[in-house]
Amino acid sequence: MASQLAVPLIARQHVIGVIGIDRSAQAGPSSSEDQKLLEALAAQVAVAIESARLFDRVREERATLEAIINGTDNAIIVSDTADYILLFNLAARSAFLNGERLERSSLFSEAVHNQALLDFWSDASQKEARSTEIHLPDERTFSARMTFITGVGKSRRHAGHHPPQRAGQSQV
Repeated sequence: MASQLAVPLIARQHVIGVIGIDRSAQAGPSSSEDQKLLEALAAQVAVAIESARLFDRVREERATLEAIINGTDNAIIVSDTADYILLFNLAARSAFLNGERLERSSLFSEAVHNQALLDFWSDASQKEARSTEIHLPDERTFSARMTFITGVGKSRRHAGHHPPQRAGQSQV
């Protein structure tokens, strides 16, 4: 006599699949113990499947965000509260690192060699957004804005560059 037992895989109150066993006649019929064990296994499998789906969704959203951030002409830098760099997009690398790549978890003060940017970064207050102009050796000028992201750290957006200005002129 064959015995079959199946239970639903439930995640977030939705059935996402079914798990079952098919016991041969030699093993005897399924018992309530078998059902309890299969239900416990089903709960764990459902959590694992849902976690994998969420991980994939986060990875896809991160890739989309990175593509957007790297596609902008604005230099964008994000650090944690201890000033370790979390994100340094292509435009920022071009402007402040001569296009060089950064090692993961680089300390901002060790990676960047532009004194004006270092001063702007280190003088930041955790309470307010601020802005300034950052001058580069190649005579480009970046309009920089710093914003704090609660629970993450500092985010700087350098909105493109302005052509070099002569003394006495200002960019509006």
